[in-house]
Amino acid sequence: MPAARNDAGRHEYDGRPQDLSEAGIRRALSAITFAAHPTAPQPDRPDTPTLAHDPLDEATLQAFEYALSLRFGDLQMHRRDPYLHIDNLDLSGYENDCAPEAERAWARRDHLDAWPDLVAAAVTTLDLVPAEQARAALPAVQGLRHQLIRPGQETTSRERRAAEGLERLEAHLRTTARAERASPVLGEDGLTRMLAATEGSEVDLESLAVRAETERERLTQLLEEACHRIDPSTDVATTLHHLDDDHPTAFGLLAATREAVKTVTDWADRTHLIPGEPLTCRVGLLPESQGHEVATMTAAAPEEPERPGWFRVRRPPRALAGPGPRRMAADVQPPPAVEHRRSRGRPRTPGAAPDPAPRPE
Repeated sequence: MPAARNDAGRHEYDGRPQDLSEAGIRRALSAITFAAHPTAPQPDRPDTPTLAHDPLDEATLQAFEYALSLRFGDLQMHRRDPYLHIDNLDLSGYENDCAPEAERAWARRDHLDAWPDLVAAAVTTLDLVPAEQARAALPAVQGLRHQLIRPGQETTSRERRAAEGLERLEAHLRTTARAERASPVLGEDGLTRMLAATEGSEVDLESLAVRAETERERLTQLLEEACHRIDPSTDVATTLHHLDDDHPTAFGLLAATREAVKTVTDWADRTHLIPGEPLTCRVGLLPESQGHEVATMTAAAPEEPERPGWFRVRRPPRALAGPGPRRMAADVQPPPAVEHRRSRGRPRTPGAAPDPAPRPE
């Protein structure tokens, strides 16, 4: 549902988060089974599904239905992957100018009202999370707290209840992260099936591992050559450490990113890479709840009216904010827009699902 709302622009789902409880998953899988085995339309059931007329559409739909059934039925990913629940809580999509502000505010309030129940379902359901993944998900859960801060407004009872729910989820993941039991894993068979279902194609995990090792060796050689050009007198690890220390502040990061985006879009404009009228791309920082992302590019979804796109980058840790005012997201003024050309999207490949690809364990 988050993908349908934010990526496809189906805003009838605004304010309606996904039910990821065991009962909710069973209902959803039953609906998929019903849709995958259509019958003749019944007079009293006008919603009876019918087969798609286009073979490609039908193959894509079948692959998507199978992938969902595998992920949530056989592999029980709602019990393994905290990010499914974190994405379900995320309110950042309501910041996009996809509807009048008053409508988005009402949808946001409805979504926030559901947080206590969503967290209760997450705490009950997430019983197969590997300790390593629980630790990795903690910053994203903590980042959700920033969505409860409304500059210049008092904290409401709704926001206090939501904050208490987040504390429960954070405590649950901390307990999981400290667990000494063996972390549950998908195994070779589970991972192979998940990758194959997501792409709607056959996957040979052994062949992929060989290709990955070859690519790792190639990139390692390139890294060694690049570090040697920077400082031939020292080893790679030392050079990387020095480069890691040479980072911009939060404000410097935005300035550097704006310059990079302008360089790319100017080149695309000169070469007529993408047809169409000049549209707007803005640069900003990712919400704290999306700290597991490095950068994201979002534009108007297929079902939305045209609006400016956003290129957002992960904010530096607060410890790396650098000298000067240590202001972050809410205090950073919107940067000057960068004009560029873009198209309204591209067709999906067969078997590609609209949901983000599952995160392998």
